This record gives sequence, C-alpha cells and structure tokens, in this order.
Amino acid sequence: MKLKIFTFGCKVNQYESQLYREYFSAQGYEITNSHNFEICLINLCCVTKKAENEVFRLMRKLISQKKKIWLTGCIADRRFIEETFPSIMIFDRQKLLNEIEKSGLKTISRFNGHSRAFIKVVDGCESFCSYCIIPYVRGKIRSRPIDEIISEIKCLSENGFYEIVLTGINLGYFGKDTGLSLSHLIREIRNIDTVKRFRLSSIELQHITDELIKELRESPNFCPSFHIPLQSGSDRILEKMRRPYRYKDYKEKIELLAKTFSNCTFTTDIMIGFPGESETDFRASLKAIEENEFLKVHLFRFSNRPKTYASTIEEHLPDKLIKQRMEKAFDIANNVATLVKKKFIGYQVYVLVEQYRNQMWFGYSEQYLPVYVDSNVDLTNRIVRVKIEKTITDKENISLVASY
Repeated sequence: MKLKIFTFGCKVNQYESQLYREYFSAQGYEITNSHNFEICLINLCCVTKKAENEVFRLMRKLISQKKKIWLTGCIADRRFIEETFPSIMIFDRQKLLNEIEKSGLKTISRFNGHSRAFIKVVDGCESFCSYCIIPYVRGKIRSRPIDEIISEIKCLSENGFYEIVLTGINLGYFGKDTGLSLSHLIREIRNIDTVKRFRLSSIELQHITDELIKELRESPNFCPSFHIPLQSGSDRILEKMRRPYRYKDYKEKIELLAKTFSNCTFTTDIMIGFPGESETDFRASLKAIEENEFLKVHLFRFSNRPKTYASTIEEHLPDKLIKQRMEKAFDIANNVATLVKKKFIGYQVYVLVEQYRNQMWFGYSEQYLPVYVDSNVDLTNRIVRVKIEKTITDKENISLVASY
C-alpha cells in the first residue's frame, strides 16, 4: 500500500518524518512522493494558527479526494480536530515514537529530499515563553543518548550526507536531564572523520555559553552561522514575552561571536504585533535588524495560541496595523540582507552543492550564504571552494554568484 508523508513545521518535525518513512517502509508500506497514494500521514505544526490552517486546508482537499488520512505531530486542540474531521485517524506523536523505538529503530539512515541531514538531539521545552504553545505539546526536556546520536551521524555521513545540522525543540537544553551539555556532544562530533561540516540550528541566547563557544571555535568543521531568536528589540516586549534576556544582552553576545568567528553570519526570528506592541517597540525591532546585520530575518505575526499567557492579554493590535509593520520590517530586513551578502564579494567560501538550476549549480556556503556556482563540471553533493563574484536576483531574493 502506498503511503505519502506531508511535513509541516520545524526541523524536528522533518527529522521525525524521516523516522516515520523508515519505520513504515519496514512495515511493508511503499513510501511515495507522487499523487498516487492510498494513505497519507500528515505531520502537523501548531506553532501558529496560520500553520494549522494550512494543514486543515490540505486535509479538506484530501478528504474530498477520498484519501485515508493519518495525523500526528504537534496538536494544539485534539478535540476540535476529532469533531471537525471525524474520518481521520490521530496518532499521538509520543506514543508513535515510542512504538518505533520498541521496534528497534532508533536512528535514521538517510534524509530523503535533502543534501544535509537534520539530527534531533533533544525534545521538549521548559521555557514557557508567554506566546508559545510548544512546552504544552512537546513536554519536558528529553535528551537522546550521545552514543545513539554519534552512531546516527556516522551512518548518515558514510551514506553521503556531508553536512549535519544539530536540531532540537530547544537545542541548548541538550543534556539538561542527563548531566551533560551541548559542548560534550560537539566534542564527540569533532572526532568523526566522515563529517565534513556541521552546524547548529536555532539556539537560544542564554545557551550560548563560554564553554560552547570554546568547543565550536576548536571545531574546524563547524559552519559559522548562528540562528539566535531575538523576537523583539524592545525590552518592554521581551519582558511581556517572558524572554530571559534584554536587548543589550543580545547585542553583546552577537558582538562577541562576531569577534570570535571570522566572517560568521547571523539569522533570527522577530515577532510583529505582540499584544500591546507600540510604535516605539516596533521601531526598536527595526533598529535591532539594522544594528545586528542579519543575513536573514524570519518575520512572523503574533498568533493567539490556546493555553498561553499571551492569549489572555487584551491589547491585541488591528490586522491592518500588523500588516503595515510586517511590510516595513520585510523591506528593512531584505535591504540589510543584501548588504551583508555584498560584503562577501571577493571572498572564497566552501559551498555544499545541492542542485542544478537556472543553468548553474546552487548550494549554501558555510556561512549559509545562497550561492550559484558557474561550472560545466557536475558538482552534485560536492563541497567546492569558490570565489564570490557578484549578486543576482533569484525569485525576489538576492543570491551570490561564484566561479569555480
């Protein structure tokens, strides 16, 4: 029987979908990406209402096509789904993962559709930011054993995945429940010869310790790009969000990392329209985008999520105002990103080539710069040293062009 898996949300969901592929394949299902399938498994994300609605639209479409639907992932309101979509089957995510582990499948061996492999090292979150539902749907911190992670990384790198991305619901919490830390894991990864390079996915400011910086600095295969969520440039809003830092702390950490890792880049998340966000608060976020020279800013609207403290705050902003602020922030973020990319013209970087498109090879550098490589040689899945020569407009975004 043919099974298709639809994945929504973060890198952890993408990792778990790969685990589902390998598990259901071992159970005799034919995993497919085509439109010709009997059953689909949807891996849901509920971080925002927008993400949920996207899944619900897909479910209605599949129901109209008489497809059998299985649903798992991060589910905010199971009763609503059961009442609205009575024909679907819901798999509790943790119970499904436990069942997979009982079957003996604890690691993945490949990462379908990707040139780099995401490795989930820790699940759960205990931060309870005032706007976030994830601690309620993912539960307490649960770190994977280091030997299991290392075994998985070795297998993936030997199977041709030369870049590893460490990820988790809250990556910096790795080891909190076992007495270890992310630094211990990085020390082990550094000794794997087949890992050409590795990078961190999103990591919170408070988890970037001096010890972690030291271990990363001593890792020649570490990709110096940092995704550190800011959420707001306003201390007043950060306090209402229950974020454990203030903007001054954030800026100082960025400056320290920039001094420690030459030619590193920074990306971030910024929320627009948190309840009570004033014009002054918004302008503080715009200033933060410019001051920290982010390569990319993931901008998203505040989304009212059940169970969260922010859902009880009544100072919600009008949609029209949020839309205007989003557009303004997008313009500034794109302008800053273009300036950051142009600074690399003339530099030599190493690009992991992912695909051939627009008559050139495309991939990302160690700084996570989007780079097109002009070459007649087949560079698929190779890490090549190139020289950045110019910028190019690519689907409304700015990419770089390099010679090989």
